Amino acid sequence: MAPMACKAGWVAPAYVPLPSPPKLRLFCLPWAGGSSSIYSEWPALLEHAEVEVVPIELPGRSARVDEEPYADLTALAADLAAWLVQEPRLLDAPFAVFGHSFGGLCAYELCAALAASGRTPALLLVSAAPAPQFAGLGTWPVASVSGLSDEGLAAYLAGKGNALPAELREDPELAAPFLRAIRADYAALEAYREGEARALPCPVQVFGGHGDIEAERLEAWRQRSARGGGDVRMHDGGHFYIQSPAQRGCVVGHIAEAWDRIGEPEEDTLRTLQELARSALRLPASAQVENLAEAGADSLECVGLAAEIRVRFGVGLAPDEVIRRPLARHLARYIDICLLTAGARGPPELVAGSAGDAEWHPVSYQQEQMIVMYEVSKSAYNMPTTLHWRGPLDVQVLRKALHTLVAGHGTLRTIVRMGGGGEMQQRVLDASEADQCFELCELHAATAEHATKVIEAESTRVFDLEKGPMFRATVIDSLESV
Repeated sequence: MAPMACKAGWVAPAYVPLPSPPKLRLFCLPWAGGSSSIYSEWPALLEHAEVEVVPIELPGRSARVDEEPYADLTALAADLAAWLVQEPRLLDAPFAVFGHSFGGLCAYELCAALAASGRTPALLLVSAAPAPQFAGLGTWPVASVSGLSDEGLAAYLAGKGNALPAELREDPELAAPFLRAIRADYAALEAYREGEARALPCPVQVFGGHGDIEAERLEAWRQRSARGGGDVRMHDGGHFYIQSPAQRGCVVGHIAEAWDRIGEPEEDTLRTLQELARSALRLPASAQVENLAEAGADSLECVGLAAEIRVRFGVGLAPDEVIRRPLARHLARYIDICLLTAGARGPPELVAGSAGDAEWHPVSYQQEQMIVMYEVSKSAYNMPTTLHWRGPLDVQVLRKALHTLVAGHGTLRTIVRMGGGGEMQQRVLDASEADQCFELCELHAATAEHATKVIEAESTRVFDLEKGPMFRATVIDSLESV
């Protein structure tokens, strides 16, 4: 068995994160003997869909050529899963796993290992690989392949359409690392036997090449998903169809589309989301909220809905993630996926009337960036507004109006803190605590100059993000016009 990970980890050195949080993070596993360079063109092809490609580099090739390759497929997947779980930044967004041929079976075992650790992928994508229940039934190479001589192995590969490049055929020393890696991969395939049949808690999408693997062995992937899917998309080009730019473009296009086609939401999630939406939009209980935009949700109300989703489900969505998914069923399915990928087992239990740890949840990426800016400049995100009013003003009526405003918008009741492990956390105070979430004071200014100074001071007064309040109003009674 190979070491668990090299110093650089399992991610290819060429991996470049997207500049903003992705909608989907896609881990890509190569075919037998292949390296991460197989997927070098994919990041540019998927960037427009906000899909971040993470090529996986297996031991024994490319940057990890000095490491011993695995000859045990299950151990490979288990060690890769364990490493990913220790890299939370790679699992902080919904993610999928893609694998071609040998990589497809690795992808399946990786999904199973991640699910067992509480980190379930949003989607498994398998290319040119029969379902695992067919392992050892003649689909994979016979046991003698891994035992062939270098010359025999090179000849076998040539017959399978995976011939060694000319420079490797002419230089045995240069070819040795490649042959060592592919020999280990074939040994892993020959020894692989699926243990207990498993139905993964994520959908499966299958791709194949015409004239390669029998349709029944591709369609059998349906039996390995408890979330549906299993649709098979066939392409011209045989086993290595994915090397064709045209066919590769089709596959990448299907992957981009798959994000919106990965199944229906859980009934409880959709029902709860619609209840939250009716409350946020002040709609009657009988209203059927199918489309948030058509129901009248504006950007401010989406901010409030995101906050309520965070409280009810424990899922930290940025407001723009709500805005981008106006259909309630799409948003509910996204919440399901976030719960799965975060390892959650359901909505967090909130402790009414207390500030226990159960009420604190991780902040979103966007919130974290704003908090960092706050630490640099304490008043950077102050949003002062001045209103001029002539005539009598009932301050108690104003106080009730502000109470209603704050009670209806969770973002105005959100406080943040630094957790015990150094991570940023947030808590949305209950609407019943709205009076604690805003400040209203009355001041008297004898002159316009005095009033102006008060306004300037109030507009830059720093907020305490951990204690609140997050909303302040100051009524200045001035004898002169300001």
